Amino acid sequence: MASTYFVLKKRNERRDTITDFKSNDLINLSKIMASAKFAADTPLQQFEQFVDLKQVNSNIEVRINRDGLGTGNRYVILVTLNNVQPNDISPSNFVI
Repeated sequence: MASTYFVLKKRNERRDTITDFKSNDLINLSKIMASAKFAADTPLQQFEQFVDLKQVNSNIEVRINRDGLGTGNRYVILVTLNNVQPNDISPSNFVI
């Protein structure tokens, strides 16, 4: 089955909920990560430095470091993936 492509364009587009995320789906964060405040040598480094996947009950919160390379380390929720387990999502599900 073809994957679904979810696009998040701005950090303030947060608190969305995806109710039908599957392990072959993609979440595109490239517009957000294009900002200089999220600079890194590779897309994987951007993911590892600025994206956090947090399990909350049976859901996964996709969170981003709001300050990027700034001095803060405050993460905000971009999107919640309903009924997704940690082994159902990885960096390969993200377009950075």
